[in-house]
Amino acid sequence: MANTSRLGALLYLALCTLLAGTPALAQTPPLEQVIISAPKPYAVLVGNVERLGGKVKHQYKYIDAVAAEVPTAALPALRTLVGSDALSKDMVIANPGTMSRDRRGPSPNDAEVAVTTRVGQGTQIFPSELPAQSSYKLNHPDLNLRELHRRGKTGENVIVAVIDSGLRPGFDGLYLDGSDIGGENFVPDAGVGRYKNPNNDPHGTFVATLISGNAKFDVSDEAALKTSLNAHLPGVVRDGNSLYLFGTAPKADIFSLRVFSPDEFGAPKSRIIAAMERVIELREMYDNGNRRGVNIQVCNLSLGTSTLHAGRTEIERLANEMLRKGIIPVISAGNVGPSALTTASPASSFAALTVGAASYAANERVFRDFQQGAGLGIYFRPSTHTQTAWFSSRGPNADGHTDPDVMANGFGNVSQGYGGNSRISISNGTSFSAPIVAGLAAILRQAFPRATATEIRNAIVETADASMFGDGSGRLDRGQGIVNAEAAFRLLDSGRASDRLPDPPRPNRLVKNNIEENTNLTVSHAPLATQRFRNLKPGQTGEILFEVTAKTVDVTINLANIRPSLPPEQQNQIYGDDIFVNVHSAKTSSIGAFGDYPYFFFTSEYGNSDLTFSIPNPEPGIMRITLLGDYSNTGNISADVTVTATRDAIPAITAEGTVGHLDLIPIPITIPSGVQAVEFRLEWNGDWGRYPTNDVDLLIMNPNGVVDDASGATLNDPEVVRVTAPMPGVWTFYVLGFAVPSGTDRYQLRIFLDGQVLIRH
Repeated sequence: MANTSRLGALLYLALCTLLAGTPALAQTPPLEQVIISAPKPYAVLVGNVERLGGKVKHQYKYIDAVAAEVPTAALPALRTLVGSDALSKDMVIANPGTMSRDRRGPSPNDAEVAVTTRVGQGTQIFPSELPAQSSYKLNHPDLNLRELHRRGKTGENVIVAVIDSGLRPGFDGLYLDGSDIGGENFVPDAGVGRYKNPNNDPHGTFVATLISGNAKFDVSDEAALKTSLNAHLPGVVRDGNSLYLFGTAPKADIFSLRVFSPDEFGAPKSRIIAAMERVIELREMYDNGNRRGVNIQVCNLSLGTSTLHAGRTEIERLANEMLRKGIIPVISAGNVGPSALTTASPASSFAALTVGAASYAANERVFRDFQQGAGLGIYFRPSTHTQTAWFSSRGPNADGHTDPDVMANGFGNVSQGYGGNSRISISNGTSFSAPIVAGLAAILRQAFPRATATEIRNAIVETADASMFGDGSGRLDRGQGIVNAEAAFRLLDSGRASDRLPDPPRPNRLVKNNIEENTNLTVSHAPLATQRFRNLKPGQTGEILFEVTAKTVDVTINLANIRPSLPPEQQNQIYGDDIFVNVHSAKTSSIGAFGDYPYFFFTSEYGNSDLTFSIPNPEPGIMRITLLGDYSNTGNISADVTVTATRDAIPAITAEGTVGHLDLIPIPITIPSGVQAVEFRLEWNGDWGRYPTNDVDLLIMNPNGVVDDASGATLNDPEVVRVTAPMPGVWTFYVLGFAVPSGTDRYQLRIFLDGQVLIRH
């Protein structure tokens, strides 16, 4: 999102230069990619966009919106025509991937997390063979799945759509039984543009195989793999050499919609929406007797992005529409935990079956054996209880509604897609817990063809089992718990599954109020908060939600009395027992690939001594100070936390005013000669403590008409830009209302010349 914001900023600066009469830019007016909310029919809107020099790229059928590109200079006129709250940027959703970086290991910030091993040729399992109960421990621990498979509930003739990176050909786990029934490509990459091709990113194949895999592999030549599996998952290797690799719905069919290319950073939201619309359209065509229709009943989306307006954007509304049309949207929660308020969009939609990642000790040990070295897995995960994976995104959302809904294994999942057909891979992420649940939805669809999609969704949620967790995880960490296939089946069979979604909350403008009114969380207030965390189990979080008010110049955090419950000789023999400290900014929802954590560290790095550290100029809103009983601990651990804030009123203001959605307000400022350093600070009222959140950018042009620094075009609030040895002369500052869903907002700009606020006269 920040990258798109920066692009928009540069285009706006180009516009300013264009309007000043630069001949070169006059040849190629900049274009903005936008989504316009508007009622059907669209004919008048399409005509207006074309008259403004733009083009409508998608006319959506199931939500009232279109995607378009329009000249930047035409945005004010377009905004006048459609209304400021109807126009939004077409953000880029990053390519999904595995948890490609880890926070513990020989290279804690650079450890590849997808590991592969060679296997022999696969042979089909279902329907001729039923794997032993022990085989279900590999990807389906605690799912209570085998009895349904024994009764023939394997997802046969149920079609699951996978919106992802497409498929790669030739993998026995997916293709032996003809699971791939077709797909469509939405990526405009000429020469590659097929939903199935060997150059696709492996992610989509890995996901599809977790849904509908159906093969066993010869591992006779893989001593390291067999040794690790036999040590941690006894019985998974059958007859000494056979590894059964099957999805939750091994006979389900996969219809793949390719929206991500390995050559792109990500996909525009308009493309994801188009694919989601196509899923609904294909199902509707089938229901209407059209031979080209596809009877899609489940849709897996292992993808996500940030949202300023959780639950109420176009992509989230479309997930709601999927369920209404009879398609169960199963969506990964995101990989930016462990702090609260980190759920991704569209998982934050009200209808989504949102899935977080559980971490089972045995699976993590197998993964660590391959990542870190044979026999080391048990040292990285000495505790045996099931945890919420540290990276799994947590609830609530900024409007107060809770996520995730349920959990499935998301650490040490074994599937195919990375490497060639002769390899299996072990990887981590909510991307891979979601397809396990999508497969469960498919087999329940087969078992209860007359049940509604909402009934099946709710049966999965209502029967999930929280007792499987031994780390003290709460509702906002692990949802209702691990999905239970047999229990969901029984509830549907009884006819008591609800056909109604819970009513969404009526959000308050303040995130603090939404949190406290809809959850058991409380928000601490400046200037001081203290809390004692006692006996945090391995993988358990303890958290302070601290309200940072405007003009706070510093938040100081003190950790004291860090006390493991076990003596050193009984603690983790590599790292000792410690606390994983995470401080998340006030930003809500999933931010970037790893969340917005200005601080994360292990207290063992400092000898578990008392620690004090500060966060200068924190963002206003709800900061989260999250302690995690280290997932690698052997015993419990305790600590005391004190949080203090220092506020400076800073009464002096360089400029202030009102900014609206997509407004661009120029502010000329003269910087005298002899200044050593200048800091530009832009603040506005609709910060991350508000729902919805406004995104206002600060754009800077030096006296020569050159963009001196575009680092003020981010998701940060305040936007802060620093320049050393600034050129004397007239600088132009642009306040850009990049996304102002509240309509208008008040801003204040402060310019510090060598530490002193410049006052305009």
